[in-house]
Amino acid sequence: ELLSNIFVDFPFRISKHNTREFIATFAGSESKPDGVYWADIRHVLKKRRMTVQEQEYQIVLGSALDPRSKYHENWRWLIFVVALFYLATVPVRAAFLPWDSMLHVIPLATDLPADVLTTIHFAVALNTGYRNRR
Repeated sequence: ELLSNIFVDFPFRISKHNTREFIATFAGSESKPDGVYWADIRHVLKKRRMTVQEQEYQIVLGSALDPRSKYHENWRWLIFVVALFYLATVPVRAAFLPWDSMLHVIPLATDLPADVLTTIHFAVALNTGYRNRR
């Protein structure tokens, strides 16, 4: 009865199975097997919130890189900027040949870091792990 009052918008009838599942999820070590304390619910929710926040900054997923981490997301933005750089400069250089030699200071200063980042991105992309829902 308490669960039906807590979950007002739950469209289905709350069964014994739902009640047991709720107790199993939130019952602490000091709780009775047939009851849940409010402190246990807060403790479990706080622990889950912390694990979600930790997952955002987790770089490694097993032996591969986690694509959901903030670091990987920032890396993808950096590579997107590098791709835009290539999109803008390669056609201009091919059409107009602005320098006499490719060993000029400006192409070396811009292309070398972009090429290094692209090469590193190949290694990052090959080591990125994805989980299925199981």
